[in-house]
Amino acid sequence: MPRKLFFAPLMAALLMWGGVGMGTGAESPVRPANPGGEIFTNAVFRRIILEITPGDLAELRKDPRKTVQATLREGGTNYPSVGLHLKGSTGSFRGVDERPSLTLNFDRFIPAQRFHGLSRIHLNNSVEDPTYLHEWLGGEMFRAAGVPAPRAGHALVELNGRNLGLYVLKEGFTGIFSRCISATFAATCMTRVQGTM
Repeated sequence: MPRKLFFAPLMAALLMWGGVGMGTGAESPVRPANPGGEIFTNAVFRRIILEITPGDLAELRKDPRKTVQATLREGGTNYPSVGLHLKGSTGSFRGVDERPSLTLNFDRFIPAQRFHGLSRIHLNNSVEDPTYLHEWLGGEMFRAAGVPAPRAGHALVELNGRNLGLYVLKEGFTGIFSRCISATFAATCMTRVQGTM
């Protein structure tokens, strides 16, 4: 079956299931606060423009896992001194001169700096997912089941004047997010234990 024909009914079913939908902006019961909510609606793809100095670009070519400083522009706002490093492993990793996946740490060099309320985001090149939907769908299903999961959206990315195209924009795992997951699982486990007494 052609890939497009397979995914169309799957998407329709998921959009109808449990009120899960793109662009609803609905709050999840396990996420009382909504930092970054406006960037995960997929109503508009964010345009993210990154600039790395020639010196830092050379450092990334020598040591692809090094964190360097970048400037990010989005929606008329400049974010200076953003920590940037290449991400991915076997299969998905791409060098800085290709179409790399990136982790952006906004508070790495400027502690209070946030991107729409978030300290960290990932830009995934989706080379192992030509639909660009796996991470979004997985997160929606987990949240519909009451399990915390990072949110995902999409962005158009440019790096040093090179148009890299469409990326999956994903909420970064941070200490706050990890504590939220731990607290949720602890509460779920206690409810189950108490239900068996």
